[in-house]
Amino acid sequence: SLGPIGIILGLPFVCYAMVFACNSSGCLAVYPEFSLPGFVPGTNFFDIQGITAAIGWFAIILSLHFLLPGQTVKGAPLPNGDPALTYKLNGFRVLVISYGAAAGLSFGLGVLNLSWVYDQYV
Repeated sequence: SLGPIGIILGLPFVCYAMVFACNSSGCLAVYPEFSLPGFVPGTNFFDIQGITAAIGWFAIILSLHFLLPGQTVKGAPLPNGDPALTYKLNGFRVLVISYGAAAGLSFGLGVLNLSWVYDQYV
């Protein structure tokens, strides 16, 4: 549906717009005079390693969704008369395992630098 796709595609645009409007050279000002700082010269907009890490994270979450057990329930009846969709309810398990692994690898073992992905973007 449009909601999840809108978030996945729209959120990076919003983040870049925020960096465009407020960065180390200043912030958006409306009064007394309108000013928009724009991007700092030499801004690196993305890094292929950062994009690979983000896609890898999505792949891990998707894999956990399919691999972990969960109760299957029917959704609400559809207005067009089609049979109700079924949903696998294992989101909490996916959250606990993915965040637990990230925290354990980062804070426990020190082999995962969580700020690295942030540093690969603007």
